[in-house]
Amino acid sequence: MSSSAGDEPTLLFLHIPKTGGTTLSRILREQYAADRIFHVRDPEQRSAPRHSPHHGSLADFARLPEAQRGRFDCVLGHFAFGVHEMIPRRSRYLTLLRDPVTRCVSLHRQYVHHHVAAGTFTLADAPSLATYLSRTPAVLRGQPVHLLAGREHAERDADEADLETARTNLRHPGTIVGTLERFDETMVVAARSFGWRPSSYGVENRTSRYALATPPAALARIRAADRLERRLYEQADAQLNETIADYGPDFARDLARLRRRNAAERLGRGATRLRERVRSGVRAFVGRAARP
Repeated sequence: MSSSAGDEPTLLFLHIPKTGGTTLSRILREQYAADRIFHVRDPEQRSAPRHSPHHGSLADFARLPEAQRGRFDCVLGHFAFGVHEMIPRRSRYLTLLRDPVTRCVSLHRQYVHHHVAAGTFTLADAPSLATYLSRTPAVLRGQPVHLLAGREHAERDADEADLETARTNLRHPGTIVGTLERFDETMVVAARSFGWRPSSYGVENRTSRYALATPPAALARIRAADRLERRLYEQADAQLNETIADYGPDFARDLARLRRRNAAERLGRGATRLRERVRSGVRAFVGRAARP
């Protein structure tokens, strides 16, 4: 594809489910103008967040005129590797992986959270992790391997050929890859690589408030099925180490600065929540006192 006259490449955030993508999407909204972001999302998921006024399915994005596709500085969402072929200018990928066992457990918690909130079932009636795995076999088919191999839907188990393709694609020129377990480190290298302004962040879309059991037998089943995904995760961790080594001696300083900003943000959010609770308590007290 021909390159546009834009100086900076389009950032393609390939969001693998349950890898910190909601938090990272918020960071991207702070770094890029809203009208220069396209959010790839399923139009049927009406309750899902919209990170840009420009949003739609990947097919919707592909149908846009080439000039319009080329004006976006950031394309983010759940899509498979290969979107760079739709961009008429230079582009670079950013993606995160997560320990396969904790990712699968998080998918179960998200499933329970959403259905309890929707009233489909109560927490007491929620399916166990083992039942969820049996009812939702796709979660054990190596979704990250499929996505990074260029396949959007995991209709079969990933195989060695898929893994090899995914590992090659992780080495696509300019790609920044990290892990959720090392999110701060990933953000430091991404900020320098993509020229981001200093920022801070808190954790978004945390669905772990339900204390759901994780029986050893269910965890063993995940481990038995996640061999290829784990090898891909280990490559991502190794590539992050390589990127940090290339970063140089300023990395430790920049990481410490980021963590200080994040600590300050958490403190500020805590103070805001405390003020809101106090105000709510005062309003309730005044209301009760005003009753005859």
